[in-house]
Amino acid sequence: MEEANGWKQSSWFGWYADDNYPMVMHVHHGWLYCHPAGDWVWMWDYNLNEWFVSTGEIYPMLYESSSGNWFWYYRDTANPRWYVELSTAEVFTEFEGVLMPKLMKDAFEGATTLAAGVGEAESEIIPMEVLGFALLPILGDPATSECPIITRTPEEVSLFALPPEITARADFGSGCAFGESLGIIGGLIDIDVSGLNFTSEAISLNLDLIATNLTRDGSPLLNGALSAGVSLATSESEEETGTEIITTSVTDLDGSLVFDNLVGLDQTLNGEMGLNGVYTTILREEKATGDESESAHGDISLVFDNFVSDALSILSGQVRAEFEMPGTSLLEMNAQTPEGPMVMTLSIEQDASGDRVEMNTVGPADMMGYTLTIDGLVWDAVQCESNPISGSIHLGFGGSRYVVRFSGACDGSFTVSRD
Repeated sequence: MEEANGWKQSSWFGWYADDNYPMVMHVHHGWLYCHPAGDWVWMWDYNLNEWFVSTGEIYPMLYESSSGNWFWYYRDTANPRWYVELSTAEVFTEFEGVLMPKLMKDAFEGATTLAAGVGEAESEIIPMEVLGFALLPILGDPATSECPIITRTPEEVSLFALPPEITARADFGSGCAFGESLGIIGGLIDIDVSGLNFTSEAISLNLDLIATNLTRDGSPLLNGALSAGVSLATSESEEETGTEIITTSVTDLDGSLVFDNLVGLDQTLNGEMGLNGVYTTILREEKATGDESESAHGDISLVFDNFVSDALSILSGQVRAEFEMPGTSLLEMNAQTPEGPMVMTLSIEQDASGDRVEMNTVGPADMMGYTLTIDGLVWDAVQCESNPISGSIHLGFGGSRYVVRFSGACDGSFTVSRD
């Protein structure tokens, strides 16, 4: 036993302070309440609110009393601590004061982040900045371009009379200043457009984009290939009743994206995504007052074929959305991943004002072997701009069951507990 500045070091337990024994402060575990029982030591962990049992003969192996599971603690880990559950070899860690499988922790963190930003539409597969680079070879002027150097066939392109085919390149060389805030851009962008049709009622095109070592301030921005086919048709009609004017707009969408080792946005994308469906908006204007109200409905499907990213791989399947706003919309997912199926039906109810949205799963979802239930997750823009004001997310795997409950504090705060 060694001592230093009030701390003691056990040959098996490590550094701790026991001035308030049986309350013990451990350098990695934090506060523990220790209760010897023969050769064993029972330890109440105040961070996890759990009883653990061990002894010098087997530590860092620990028995968790509530679950009946044996864990191997990774020595010297703290904030968070890491463990392996010995019967399954699954990695566990701490999350909001609960011992939880790492995969489950990652899923909860993703779900809570999504819940906090559900109204902000911040997630984009291809951000507008990258799309701006893609349009540059088409819309720039080859005759005057210096940064980047643009070459194009045909050289002259008018937005009012677009040709059906365009081949273009933007060459930033080893790096040049482009725009006021985009930094030093380097690399190449090659664009091929065919089947281009652009009218007031319809847009269609096939696009091939190849980015070659596109960088910003020396850091990788985009590299690889993207192919896209898009067909979009719109129509609008108007009718008049004795009390209101009704304007109906219908959008018919059909498109696909094919990724070929496209590296960027901290992701590597491969495979295909297809998008198709119909979306209708109805605008009603009261003749007497000029007051307007808008509703929408539609049916849109996103189909995956061997889509692989760093975050998620989907071998096949689709996500289908049936919109009814205000009203109840349904989001149905039925997809196959290398880790197992993802099957979920999500009900999203929006009130007439559009301010209040409630989300629930229709029955438990199967997410790659995990069970997921969303229960009464509510956003109300009047009370809180972006965070849920109530509701819970339940996640289970094997014998482990956890729940996140959101408070009404409008700061995204939540608690985690074990069912």
